[in-house]
Amino acid sequence: KPIDKGCARQALAIDSRRFVVGFACADLSSPDKGGSLLVEALHALADKAKITLLVFGAGKLPDNGGRSEPDGRYQIIELGSINSPRLQSLFYSACDIFAAPSRIESFGLTALEAMACGTPVVAFQTGGLVDVVADGETGLLEKKVGSVAGLRNQLDWMLQNPAERRNMGLASRQRVEKQFPS
Repeated sequence: KPIDKGCARQALAIDSRRFVVGFACADLSSPDKGGSLLVEALHALADKAKITLLVFGAGKLPDNGGRSEPDGRYQIIELGSINSPRLQSLFYSACDIFAAPSRIESFGLTALEAMACGTPVVAFQTGGLVDVVADGETGLLEKKVGSVAGLRNQLDWMLQNPAERRNMGLASRQRVEKQFPS
């Protein structure tokens, strides 16, 4: 269930002015989940906005994931494994967008969970993500799977278009309620 974004950010001590990108998976170091691609794409955007990468899952992001910019424009907050649905709702609700940069994805449960909390998704057009995310309506799907430049462009569009991003978040929640009722 969605939680008020301001409350979620306050609970996690995240500045409300930051562009918050969520990323979660069972094994953060898995190359198939694309964590290193996401980190590289976000570093390329750090000159445009103050970015926070909010992460949960087991393990660690690849080496380039631990790097924060000295000027504070790019930061990573790793929450570790979260098994509580309430805490997961807090995580997803604090994000402006959720990134699912998987090269291979059978279903896309984390993308669906983010959408249930009213958070739009940026992902590669692969596997089950094509069925979960409605491209241009509930998020953006990059056609070139594994492309850092393509992922960066989709993230940049979300950064530059806050009103459309909010509308995609509303549409995300509606899609989950209609297409994926529990």
